Amino acid sequence: MKLGIFFLMLGYGLSQFYRSFLAVLSPALAEDLGASAADLSYASGIWFLVFAAAQLPIGVALDRYGPRWISVILVAIGGGGGGVMMALAHTPKI
Repeated sequence: MKLGIFFLMLGYGLSQFYRSFLAVLSPALAEDLGASAADLSYASGIWFLVFAAAQLPIGVALDRYGPRWISVILVAIGGGGGGVMMALAHTPKI
């Protein structure tokens, strides 16, 4: 039971991080990408809309199939998708 509470807290912390990391990284993103404040605020708004839109289908799936299988599937999609994106990434020219 205590391990479950730990993972619940970890998930909550990650959720809060994902909601606020764009504000913290804005100066670095603006410098690296050459993005304006308007570009970054637009990207941040889209991020929140996608984050909010994902809550509905994930909530329904959690209610219908349970957290164990949905968590496994989402971690596989996220990990696999991240791995593919990193494998296909190009080295930036410095």
